[in-house]
Amino acid sequence: MGDILVSLDRPIISTGVKVARIRQVDLPSLLLQRVGRIQMRAPELDPDYLYLWLRSPRFVNAIDPGRSNGVPHISPKDIERLAFATPSLVEQKAAVSRLRRLETIVHRAASARSVLVTEAEAILTSALRDAFESPASDRSACA
Repeated sequence: MGDILVSLDRPIISTGVKVARIRQVDLPSLLLQRVGRIQMRAPELDPDYLYLWLRSPRFVNAIDPGRSNGVPHISPKDIERLAFATPSLVEQKAAVSRLRRLETIVHRAASARSVLVTEAEAILTSALRDAFESPASDRSACA
């Protein structure tokens, strides 16, 4: 549980790197071919920090998906070769905490935006209904 997975085929999509964390509710699961499982061997590296780093522009810029039969891909060796300087565990945990707070703010803002868009669309629909279903709109403009 808590394993980090990275797609090795088409690793970068419009929303970023295809990376995921496995949770208890995901189990049992099957690890398919062309998906990399990150195994943590460094006690000085926080798994949450590594997961966020894998989602960062620095990681995206560091990998070169290349092309093989038209499908961009990376290999486990490509990931293993990346230089990865880590701050102290205390600094990693502080960075994760800051990023999680920011992530919460962004998700709340996105939810609020979604609610506002829905309400604005409802107002427009109501205004259109009022404008074109009122008795005054029944008069022919061409008459």
